[in-house]
Amino acid sequence: VSGLEETSQAIADSKVPVFAYCDGMACSAAYHIAASTKEIIASSSADVGNIGTVLAWMDDSALMAAMGLSLEVITNEGADLKGTFRDSPMTAEQREFLQGEVNLMGNQFRSHVESHRNVDPEVFRAGWYQGERAQSLGLIDAIASYDYTKKTILGSIG
Repeated sequence: VSGLEETSQAIADSKVPVFAYCDGMACSAAYHIAASTKEIIASSSADVGNIGTVLAWMDDSALMAAMGLSLEVITNEGADLKGTFRDSPMTAEQREFLQGEVNLMGNQFRSHVESHRNVDPEVFRAGWYQGERAQSLGLIDAIASYDYTKKTILGSIG
């Protein structure tokens, strides 16, 4: 998601009105960007939301041991977080560090959405929603479809 904050801020600061349209999925980083626009329009079947941050980490130590392999990570003294994505199993300090970073990014995401949209707090559970439910939660402003041949939005907007 490198550049996400900068892209979203550039859209929010634009002197030209910017609108978002989704007929597939505008979740996570895509929703972060869409939230920066003047209005979000989505098809009735589009998935929108998923406001939150996730980090997946797999402890492969049992698999490595079963294969007769082991991994040792050597870092300079005091750089105990350096091997965070290489050590298995993860140390308590590494887990605490990663949880803190995920919480920080999740809070930044929530703050960004709250500063640009009037949404129901339900959306911060990181679910994704469609159609009227997405609209009632404040994730989108209108439900419409897009005619790609005519390059126009069909349906009621706003």
